[in-house]
Amino acid sequence: MKRPRRTLFTLRRLMWIIPILIIVMISIWFIQRDVLPKQIRIASAYSNGLYYKFATILKEPLEDISNRPVDVMETRGSVSNCELLLKKQADVAIMQAGSISMEGIAGLVPLYPDVVHVVVRKKSRIKTILDLNGKNLIVGPKGSGMRHSAKCLLKHYNINAKRLSETAFFPDLQQDDSWDGAIITTGLLNPGLKDILSSGEFELVSIEDARALSIHHRYFSSYTIPRGMFSEGPAVPREDIHTIATTAFLAVREDASDLLVSKVLDAIYQNDLSADDKLPTLMSYNDAYQWQVYPMHMASKQYFNPYQGVDTLANIIDSISNTYQLIVAFGAGLFLLWKRRNYLIDRLLEKEKQEQKDELDRLLQLTFEIERNQMDERDPVILEKYLDQVTETKLVALEELTSEKLQDDRKFIIFITQCANLTRKIQAKIAIYR
Repeated sequence: MKRPRRTLFTLRRLMWIIPILIIVMISIWFIQRDVLPKQIRIASAYSNGLYYKFATILKEPLEDISNRPVDVMETRGSVSNCELLLKKQADVAIMQAGSISMEGIAGLVPLYPDVVHVVVRKKSRIKTILDLNGKNLIVGPKGSGMRHSAKCLLKHYNINAKRLSETAFFPDLQQDDSWDGAIITTGLLNPGLKDILSSGEFELVSIEDARALSIHHRYFSSYTIPRGMFSEGPAVPREDIHTIATTAFLAVREDASDLLVSKVLDAIYQNDLSADDKLPTLMSYNDAYQWQVYPMHMASKQYFNPYQGVDTLANIIDSISNTYQLIVAFGAGLFLLWKRRNYLIDRLLEKEKQEQKDELDRLLQLTFEIERNQMDERDPVILEKYLDQVTETKLVALEELTSEKLQDDRKFIIFITQCANLTRKIQAKIAIYR
C-alpha cells in the first residue's frame, strides 16, 4: 500500500528541518561559547594608588591561570574605568561602590574597604569637618571615585570650599602648601597616604556623625581607623578616627564570558593575595559571598554558590564521545536556551528588587521631610495630618515592598523604626498641645 502523497511530503520536510535545527544549535553554541580575550586588560587608577597596586598583585596569578598576558591600565579612576568597560577597551575594572552607574556593568567580587580620610595640615587649625568651609581642598581628579565621595561628603555638610582641585592628587599636599587639606577615599594600606600621615605635618579629622551619614548614603557605612594605623612612634592617628567607608570592587561587563569571571576569581582565591606582603585587608571568601551591594555577574554568583546552578547537564554533554556529535549539539542548544531563560528571570528579579529599593529610599526620605516639618509645629490639627502622612507612608511600604530580602534589609528596618518613633513623637505632641 502506498503512502499518501501529503504524508511523504511531510516526511521529506522533517528530514530537512532536523539537520537545519542541529546546524542552528551548533551555530548558537559556537557564537556564545566561553572564550578568553587574547589579552586581559585591567583598568585600575593612578600608579601610586592602591587600585593600581592590587591590579599588579593580581597580574601574575591571572596570567598563570589563564595563559593570557595581562595589561594593567593606569586610569583616572572609577568613572573612567566604567567608560573603558562599556567601550570594550578594558575587560576587568576596579571601582568604588556608589561612584558609578551600573547600567551594562556587573559586579564580580568586593575587594576591601575604601575608607574616607579627611587629611588636614596641623597648622591649618581645622579640627572638625565643618572647618573645611572656605578652605582649599584636594578631592581627587575628574573621573575618580575619590572625587565623587568627597563631593557627597561636602554636600551633606553644606560645605563650600574656597577652591577644589581639578587635576591635583593627594600626594600634591606635600609639594604645594596652598592646599589646606584633602578628602581621600582609599584603602588603609595606600603607601602614598602613609607617607603623608607619617611625615608629621598632617593629621586626620573625625566625622563624628558618620553613622547618621551612612543612613543617607546606602553605599557608605560607618568605619573606625584605629589609633597608630599609619605610625606607632608617635602614634598616627593619636586616637581612633570615626569616618565612613565604601567598598572597592572588581567589575566586568554584563556580557562578560563566564570563563573570564571564573579565571579572575580563581586567581584571587587560589593564591594567597591577602598575605602580609600583598594586601592583608582583602576580603575573605566568606565575606565576599555575603556582599550584596550590586547585582553580580551570574558566573560570580555560581562561583560563590556552586550548588545554585544546575551543572549536571553540562557535565553529561562534555562526557559524550565524538560519535554522538549531533546529540551533543542539540543538547548544548537546549542547555543554552535554559541558561538564557534563567539569566533573564534573574535580571527581571534584580530589576524588581532595585525598583523596590528605590521606592524605599523615596519613602524613607519622605519620613525625614515629615519629621523636619513637624519639629516646630504646635497646631494639633496639622500634627494629626502629619501623623496620617506617616501612617499612609508606612502602609504604602508594607503593601508595595513585598521582597522578603528587602524586608530583612537594614534600611527597611530603619524605615519601620523611623515610622514608629515619628508616630510616637507626633502623638505625644498632639497630647501636649491639645
